[in-house]
Order: sequence, then C-alpha cells, then structure tokens
Amino acid sequence: MITPTYKYVVYKIRLVKSERDIFGRPISSDELDVIAKALEDDLHQKEVFKFVHPKNGDVTYERKYMSCPVNGNTILLVGQMRRPLDMAKVRITLRSHYYKVPYIVLEHYTPAFRNPEILREMIKHAFNWVLEKYGLEVMLEPWDTVAENINWVADSEFSYDIELYKHPEMGAICMGFEEALKERMLKIEAEKAKKEKKGKKKPILKKSDNIMAYITHKNKEGIIAFLHQALRGMKTPKEFARPVRLLCDRKILKDKDVYRLPYKAFIKEIPEAKKFISEKKYNHWLNPNITNFDDDDVYIDLEKKLELIILGCRMVS
Repeated sequence: MITPTYKYVVYKIRLVKSERDIFGRPISSDELDVIAKALEDDLHQKEVFKFVHPKNGDVTYERKYMSCPVNGNTILLVGQMRRPLDMAKVRITLRSHYYKVPYIVLEHYTPAFRNPEILREMIKHAFNWVLEKYGLEVMLEPWDTVAENINWVADSEFSYDIELYKHPEMGAICMGFEEALKERMLKIEAEKAKKEKKGKKKPILKKSDNIMAYITHKNKEGIIAFLHQALRGMKTPKEFARPVRLLCDRKILKDKDVYRLPYKAFIKEIPEAKKFISEKKYNHWLNPNITNFDDDDVYIDLEKKLELIILGCRMVS
C-alpha cells in the first residue's frame, strides 16, 4: 500500500466589506467576532455552512468538528467521508497568540484534494455563504513567509488552549494552566530565537583597498615611502613581492590575524605593479610556507633600511 503524501497550505484570513471603495478595492474589517459566531452557529446547527465544490455545484461536502470552536479557533474535517483519505483537515486560528494574524491551514491529502486551490475556494464559499447577511466576506491570501509557517502547529494548539482558558465556563478545570502557559511560551520563544540565530548570515565585510588600513606601525607615511622607494625600477614578480614580504615578516602589515597585504590594496598603491605581478604570483611570494628570503642579499639590505624607518631615522638612498 502506498502512503499518501501529506501536504499543507497556510492562508492569512482577511475579512473585508462586501462593498468596495471608489477605486473598487476591498475595505478591510476587524469584525472577526462575526466569523467566530458563524462557527459556533454551524456547530449547533443554527446556521449551517454549505461546502460546495466550486467546479461542480452538485457535489456538497460534509464537515465534522474535531474540537469545539472557542472564540474562532477550531479544527474541522471537510470531505465526503466515504474513506479516510476523502477528507481534509481545516485548522482555523482567528485569535493567534504567536503571530497576531488570523489564518487558516488546509491540511489536505491525495487523492481527495490534489489541488489546494479547490479546497481554498470551497472553504471561502462556505464562509461567505453565512457572512453575506453581515455585508462581509472572507479573502484567503497565501502566507508566503516560510520561516513563519514552520510553527503554525504549535501556535494553533497554543492559541486554542489560551482561548479555552479564558472561557467563563472552564473555572477550576484550568487550575495550573497559567504556569503551563508561561512555560510553553518560553519554550516557543526560545525555539524562535534559535531559528533566527541559525538563519542569520554573518555579514560579508568588504576589505579595504587602502594600504593605510593594514599598516600597524605608527610611522605610516614612512612605511609607504619605504615601499615606493624599494619598488622603484623593479621588473619581476619576486622583486615586487620582496619589500611587501619584508613588511609582513616584520609584522608591519596585518590583515585581521594574518600578516599580509591584500593584492587589491597593493595594486591600488602601486598601480604599475599590475603589469609585472599577478595575484597568484603575489600570493606565492608572500606565503612564508612556500618561499623564504633568508639568504637573499637584497632582502637583507632592505631590512637594514627598514630598521632606520622603524627607529625614526631619515630615509637612506
């Protein structure tokens, strides 16, 4: 036996007036109590919802309440009830404690309701059937924010319990509910905070292309002057990388926790270098795990000149 696919769709409930404004747009209404009353009247057979297939008016569906409507929060089954799969669960939450927005969840199964739009139209038709005399109608708008849809089960059950607790006939039955309510709310808030933290992406920090941002020594101008002098007349990748590597080795150039100078900042300061050294070659010569200048006489000579800068002496030619 193949297990049917379980699906659900969430719609925001928007209550509007039957009349439109001068531009033909719907006028919102906050009279949700009218819907709550209609649900209770339907339960007690005072005024019955008429669930009719929107594409075939001859097909009328039954409905059974899985929980008594409490201030507009309830769950009912809609279908022909011939087989367990020929029905859909409709979860209505007018008083949402968590989202503060009235919504409806259509939990539908194949093969009864392959297309949720058919079910949505049928539910909307049933509501509007009894709301017409109040000059109101329901609009079901898709809830597109997936992150908020995730907790609708918890919110629906939680909101129902709250409305039940506020019911005047519950009395002593609800003793201890306030403590359980607080505990449950804290749990929901913790889960929400955890998901928000997980969903947050670390901001991508744009690296500066200004060499000044990477010089750790207080004599920044002297360091830049040293670099320009050391690179005068250079032609090869190694020659262009050598003085930069020296400044990195002496911990004078630093990018976050790494002693280096980004290629972009180097090229901006020394534009002519772009013709002689690529970023790949640049990174190769700056990597101390790949190259070293221990026996490089030019490197050693540059190191002596740099020492004069560090000590605050004048530039030497």
